Amino acid sequence: MYQECSHILDERISRGHQLLDDLKNDAQNDAKSSAGDKHETAISMMQLEQEKLNRQLHEYVKQKDALEKLAPDTIHTRIMAGSIVVTNKGIFYLITAIGKIQFNQTEVQCISPQAPLALALAGKKSGDSIQFMNQTYEVLEII
Repeated sequence: MYQECSHILDERISRGHQLLDDLKNDAQNDAKSSAGDKHETAISMMQLEQEKLNRQLHEYVKQKDALEKLAPDTIHTRIMAGSIVVTNKGIFYLITAIGKIQFNQTEVQCISPQAPLALALAGKKSGDSIQFMNQTYEVLEII
């Protein structure tokens, strides 16, 4: 599961770099062939898009860095960053906020260890339960 998360982040980082390169090439091509107000508007739109892509890319790199700081082979008896938590509401991997993944035909929700649910689960062990957003989460297993 750790490798799958790492692979997803690598793909997102690679895709982000590619989109930035494409945007830069589009801006250079547009600069050669345009003039006037339309050109200025297009340049402004491209700059906004480039800033947005840079923010996304920065977030993906931060997620990848955080992921690499966790040891995937650690056995946890209490819930903490890096834990895989099986609950009555689903399986949660407290690794990074990349969303749902499929692993061995099972849906796993990858969430940040700083996510509100992860913080509520932190320190709990198998058999414990918590109330979170008007729902009871029972910790069935920690992997």
